[in-house]
Amino acid sequence: MTANNIFGTPTVADLIQHFSDKTDMPLQRQKDICSALRVICDCLHKAPTQVAAVPGPLVRMVKEINPGLTALKPRRWKNILSLLKVALAEAGPDVFAGRSTVPLSPDCQALWELLADKGHWRFALSRFFRFLSANGYVLDQVGDVMIERFRQSLEEAGIFKDTNKTVRETIYVWNRAHRHIVGWPDIALTVPYRRDCYTMPWNKFPESLQRDVSAYFASRKSEDASSLFVGISEEENVTARRKQPDRTEFQIRQFFSALVHQGVPLESLTSLNVLADIDMFRTGLRFFVKRATMKKKLIVSATDPKAKTTRQIHQIACKVRTVCRTWAKLESQELRDTVMAAVNGICKQLDPGNSTMTEKNRTLLKQFDNPETKTALIALPAELMADAENLRLTNPRGAAYLAQRALAIELFLMTRMREADIADLRPEQHFTWSTVGKEKHVQINKLALKNSYPLQYDLHPRTIAILETYLKNHRDVIFSGKTLWLFPTSSGAPHNPCSFGQVLRKLIGKRIGIRMHMHLFRHFVAVEHLKKNPGEYHVIARALGHRNVNTAMRYYTGPEVAHTLRHVDESVLGKSTTSSRPSPSKE
Repeated sequence: MTANNIFGTPTVADLIQHFSDKTDMPLQRQKDICSALRVICDCLHKAPTQVAAVPGPLVRMVKEINPGLTALKPRRWKNILSLLKVALAEAGPDVFAGRSTVPLSPDCQALWELLADKGHWRFALSRFFRFLSANGYVLDQVGDVMIERFRQSLEEAGIFKDTNKTVRETIYVWNRAHRHIVGWPDIALTVPYRRDCYTMPWNKFPESLQRDVSAYFASRKSEDASSLFVGISEEENVTARRKQPDRTEFQIRQFFSALVHQGVPLESLTSLNVLADIDMFRTGLRFFVKRATMKKKLIVSATDPKAKTTRQIHQIACKVRTVCRTWAKLESQELRDTVMAAVNGICKQLDPGNSTMTEKNRTLLKQFDNPETKTALIALPAELMADAENLRLTNPRGAAYLAQRALAIELFLMTRMREADIADLRPEQHFTWSTVGKEKHVQINKLALKNSYPLQYDLHPRTIAILETYLKNHRDVIFSGKTLWLFPTSSGAPHNPCSFGQVLRKLIGKRIGIRMHMHLFRHFVAVEHLKKNPGEYHVIARALGHRNVNTAMRYYTGPEVAHTLRHVDESVLGKSTTSSRPSPSKE
């Protein structure tokens, strides 16, 4: 093992040494393999000791090499790839032992022992422990600076496809151990925020623009002008604060930020009249097209086959058009007509057409063509709650989180609410309890966060049983204080909808082996209902909280077609089988 390999994983230098020492291989074959490995390192501009020889990451790095930019002939490059395949296959367990050989330092070994019953936590922290031990670091040095060094070392080693994801997982598990394990170092790590955020806050723009924007929104009467720039502090609005109070405000801010990123001087953005400049309009949209091109999200426009667009670009263009039409002050009506004609033409060119169900979701729904998969998903919440009850005496906190997830999956299945609405549920405000005879009734009443549509659900007896068990035995274990939320975290705050959905997605995949994001519950329920009741789009629109039945028709006409035609076939066959065939006449 090379000395500078701090993670204990083999390097290409180890691989070269392994084949140099081989006695059961022809000498020329040894030289060819070693030469091929050195050429690959040269193409990567790294020494053999710097390139991890882990098969998966090494193959990914080799695939990124463009042989056209090297002096190698195509035939030579094919030979190199062939020899690399032979080298990885023949080295086998002699080189790829599967475990790190770097011994843990006494400090790290003590922490390792504290994780004796937490295999996943050990797995997530193992490389960080090896990194600390190999470099001689002590636990007092652990902090954000050390995490950055760890991330850089992982990138240099090239072991993982997504280094940032690995580092985030390490930080999450370290912080969880810090909160829950007695004897863990009193050090909390900061989760890095690596999102590419280009939208600037309003206070970065000139005050004259801020005043004009406030006046515009005050005139629309959709939002108090002062609330656009003041944070909401009330506990009741924690979940709502995650969503923009006015989507239009955010999109206009996006557009002004795009202008700055395109090189427009910040001091020149003095009012909303800037948006009526057709050159400014095109300049801002170019920024979004450029970003979508880099992310490979562009699609062909519905109105112009030569134009490429995205739904986001079209929405932003339409919002800016609205401001131009209703607020911008131009010198004459003739100029206004000219500007609006040009803006309307661009918006029409960027129209991607009506949205429908994505191909990805259509593929995921095919999982439920298997009746066993459908049955397993429907039975999962009750099974999880039963497991939580069995676990309650030995691991009450683990049982509480399992019960919380069981109830969340049940509500996704039986109410079809969106992730943000599930996370926003508050029993005292949204739940109405009643008893008719011996039967208990629970009704949920709330406004959808997305479109303020009034949601109303009478819960099924099975759902009520799961809800009562969770509230009686488990919610107070997660947070013992007073909380408004049905699904609190350990701090009493509501779950972040996205992260909560990720936890549920992984649990469903682990228990029944399917890929399932939380919004797919809505599609699943809609498609299953339409299979049995073709054409009932008005029912689906009501069940899913759509304001317009056309939304349900656009999304579910495709998946329903095959089952609708099957109903037609059965109707035809049913009529033909019931009618008696004329008997032949006897002569």
